[in-house]
Amino acid sequence: MKSLKRWAGLLALPLVAGLVVSCDDDDNNGGGADLRPTLVLDGQGDFIDGDVVVNPGETLNFKVVAQENSESTKNLERFEIESIFNNQDSVRVDSSFNERTFNAEYSFTAREEAGPENFTFRVTDRDGLIAEREIVITVQGLEVRQGDINHIAGRCQGAFDLINVTGLSSSASNDNKDLINTDDAGENSFTGSFEATNGTMFRIAGTAFDYDSATEEDIEDAYTAPTIIITNPGSPSASVSNPEAGDVYLVKLRNTSPARYAAMRIAEVVVGEDDNCPANDGVANNKGEMTFEYKIPTDVVAN
Repeated sequence: MKSLKRWAGLLALPLVAGLVVSCDDDDNNGGGADLRPTLVLDGQGDFIDGDVVVNPGETLNFKVVAQENSESTKNLERFEIESIFNNQDSVRVDSSFNERTFNAEYSFTAREEAGPENFTFRVTDRDGLIAEREIVITVQGLEVRQGDINHIAGRCQGAFDLINVTGLSSSASNDNKDLINTDDAGENSFTGSFEATNGTMFRIAGTAFDYDSATEEDIEDAYTAPTIIITNPGSPSASVSNPEAGDVYLVKLRNTSPARYAAMRIAEVVVGEDDNCPANDGVANNKGEMTFEYKIPTDVVAN
């Protein structure tokens, strides 16, 4: 993607002043008023107040506004910012003080590694009551995934869904078949040839294309303006014939708007073997398997 996508309006409810999430029960005093403090993220200007998707290394600006509860009048004593990435906790901020209000601005740098990072903003008053605000910062990028397809006339899955990262049977919905094997039945008939039934398109990449370090923008540029594609690359196609190990294909994913792109590298095309298809043991015909890996944008993968 070539521009920042803010998803605050899509992924999070609008923030209302005073709205908090707490680890305590809503009724903090056995039937009386809620005595928790308040915590708000101010989203004016370039400050973040909800879930967003950002580029690697982008600056993340936050403005925190916290206040004691007007009924309890218990001073605020602690403010924390914690984040979780790949199940690893990080303490970003841990401040102690004794004030009725707390206003502060913070700037962090987004990670270079793609994926979601959960941020928790937490204020605690001197009675130990807590107000929290949680948001998700997703660094856009490409993740490497693996897949395989078997002979379509065999006993195992002959199609694959790149978005949901799963194998599919021939009877599955065509809307999800980014690859489906197109080989004819017969012994040693497997070539790995495939097609898409949902608008996904493929274009073979040239040797100058750097699959390992490619960004989505690199893939899009190579797909739409193929100056680094092999000689006489032809037009993008929904079908691929006789792929070989090491081939790299530029992939335009389905009919998304705006268009999204991935890159796929063939790992192996094996005739007559089905390592991932034990159901074909003892079957003479319709055996074969193509394995591949692909780099796909993190924010279009449904895990």
